[in-house]
Amino acid sequence: MVIAGSPVAGSMAARRFAHWRYGRWMIAGAKPVQGQIDEKHWHCFSSPFEVGVIAGSRPIGLGRLFGPLPEPNDGTVPVAETRFAAARDSITLKLSHTEMLISNRLIEQALGFFATGSFAHPGRNPLAGEQ
Repeated sequence: MVIAGSPVAGSMAARRFAHWRYGRWMIAGAKPVQGQIDEKHWHCFSSPFEVGVIAGSRPIGLGRLFGPLPEPNDGTVPVAETRFAAARDSITLKLSHTEMLISNRLIEQALGFFATGSFAHPGRNPLAGEQ
């Protein structure tokens, strides 16, 4: 399984958005995972699948409307919010949160993970190209 731009460690932008009147209304039905699983327990995460994590580092996105985000980030989700210890592999691509939806590089990385269980990291694989 590959997750891309998913704030598995909680979302600073969503927490800030929830403080706005319309934000509370829009996400009222969402059940946050943050607070239910803290960082020291992510190692207990188990899945019948190997998990690969793709994060973005181009800081262009609506999440920045709610305040600054820790660097690096994809404009909506900081890279640190995408990481957890149980992931088999992770990689950061120079993409914004929205660009991930249409990125050929992301698709190539995901397909590579499905085939090999790891991403094509620069320096490890000369065919990986610029990330």
